[in-house]
Amino acid sequence: MQHREVADGSMFKARMPFAPYFYLQVADGMEMEAEGALRKRFEGLVQAAEIVEREDLDLKNHLSGLKRKLLRVSFWNSQQLQEVKRELVPVVAKNKARAKTTQDVMEALQDMREFDVPYHIRFAIDLDIRCGHWFTVRCRDGVTSMERRADLLQRAEPRICAWDIETTKLPLQFPNADYDQVVGGDIANFEFTPKPEFEGPFIIFNEANEEALLRRFFNHMREAAPAIYVTYNGDFFDFPFVEKRAAQHGMDLAQELGFK
Repeated sequence: MQHREVADGSMFKARMPFAPYFYLQVADGMEMEAEGALRKRFEGLVQAAEIVEREDLDLKNHLSGLKRKLLRVSFWNSQQLQEVKRELVPVVAKNKARAKTTQDVMEALQDMREFDVPYHIRFAIDLDIRCGHWFTVRCRDGVTSMERRADLLQRAEPRICAWDIETTKLPLQFPNADYDQVVGGDIANFEFTPKPEFEGPFIIFNEANEEALLRRFFNHMREAAPAIYVTYNGDFFDFPFVEKRAAQHGMDLAQELGFK
């Protein structure tokens, strides 16, 4: 599900199919056997598996154009990718630690690549989706497609929300969303203008408790409707933390913000 901004400033959503995947490095000459074994072992989870060639900086002669054969394993959704990844990670780790002799096809799995790339980043990289570019979005027979409008040179000006959270935490401990909370300070409006072109009047909302604070955040995001969220490590901390704390108060982040 992707948010799109129209030239008049309005927003809409488009759903595009995109299969998540990771790469497996397999012992030379055993790629076909590994493909068959993975399809059989993870039947119903693996959408496709194909042998591809990719640049590998670990190869001594990679600057000469030499590429490594990898097995690209695709899935129907991210949950299935994570399920298979959890099972294969210890297998690959065990294979790396033992001698290089291979007696079983699963012992031929030598490495996993790009299994930790977030889904939305993988989508944007592979389909060359870039913020500020214009696209023609079409939906035919239930299938959505996007085509870059190279003729539109003036960049779009999407609304951007830069955000960060502060939380409680125990001394010398990392914040835990099971019992720590999102907090705010009791402060007044202020102004910070680093450059004349970046005027910075800040309007402060002081809320009574965490539930009211999260509700204010969700309401404000729906009102502002940003097309881009800028965070520091937000994918792995801020968003998951807010999602879990919101659930504690009966709020669903995906329903509130329109994405997950």
